[in-house]
Amino acid sequence: MSRLGAVRPNNGQPAFGKVSVRQAGAPKAEWSREQALALLNQGYSVSHVASRTGYDERWLSAQQRKAD
Repeated sequence: MSRLGAVRPNNGQPAFGKVSVRQAGAPKAEWSREQALALLNQGYSVSHVASRTGYDERWLSAQQRKAD
């Protein structure tokens, strides 16, 4: 039996509801990606850059890992 078949309800309704799309962050208008990454490269912490620029901490930490 497939995994999808295991979670399908018996009442005839679809197993999954409406899909919503989310953004990882809403950066502040005056900050570009390059500027935020430049702050990381200068040695500022991910949490500090996130609070200053508005970019999501998870996205910033992923960018920092890519650069290493």
